[in-house]
Amino acid sequence: MPFDSTATPPATDSVVTVRFTGLMLLKRNSDNGCDIGVHYDAENHAFEAMLIVSEPERPPGLVRLFSGRPDQPFMINVIPTPEKGVQVFKTKGFNRSSLNDHRDFGWAINLRKAYDRTLYFNYRAHPIATLNGGVLYTSRLSPELLDATLIRGGHMTRLHRFSADLSAAVELPTGGAVELSWNESSLSRPIRLPRLSDARGTKYTIVLINNPPSYYATSHDELSLYSSVLYSAPPPFYGVSELAQLSFIGDPSTDEVPCMPVILD
Repeated sequence: MPFDSTATPPATDSVVTVRFTGLMLLKRNSDNGCDIGVHYDAENHAFEAMLIVSEPERPPGLVRLFSGRPDQPFMINVIPTPEKGVQVFKTKGFNRSSLNDHRDFGWAINLRKAYDRTLYFNYRAHPIATLNGGVLYTSRLSPELLDATLIRGGHMTRLHRFSADLSAAVELPTGGAVELSWNESSLSRPIRLPRLSDARGTKYTIVLINNPPSYYATSHDELSLYSSVLYSAPPPFYGVSELAQLSFIGDPSTDEVPCMPVILD
């Protein structure tokens, strides 16, 4: 089932932002939240979770939460639970070939539509991360000069641009909080935001990143790598020719493409 949408633009400077960068898959769950599958087994990629703390009139601070595969799901819970759960920002009449709001969730590559069937994460994408509230949007578009094209089974769809990163804007009500929790070496590791030690007006960015550890990584199409973490009935692909692949112009760096998150919406 697709995410519920909102036409209200998200705040790009919300109190808490959750940013998704690299090989990850986002899908609505049964609680109206978002499940995030991570391609932990992708060669030459490294998964990390970090917290950027931006206090007023101070340079941002970086807190490394964990790296690699956690023991249990990484949970990002807004407290109290938002009534609307996780929504996506979409504008009316979105069209890839025209000028649209750069934050529109419609720029994201949707593998459910590419394969025309419901898809699920397999064990290679677990443990997942979860988010129970916020508004998802495109936080960075691929460069226009790349002129990306989606190819599958001989069919070509010109994307022009697509979501190179996705983010969720989380606005907290008075007295509200965001709790991060995960297990490391069988020990629970919770963090509650805002932290009591931080100055009033502090803003937080939770970053989930799954990219090669090099800015100038070898150029390659990473969209086809998602096939190893997906399943459906019937199978979504029957051979290499059936894989969704990406074609683009130039030699981009890893923060531009090809390490893009995708959606199953």
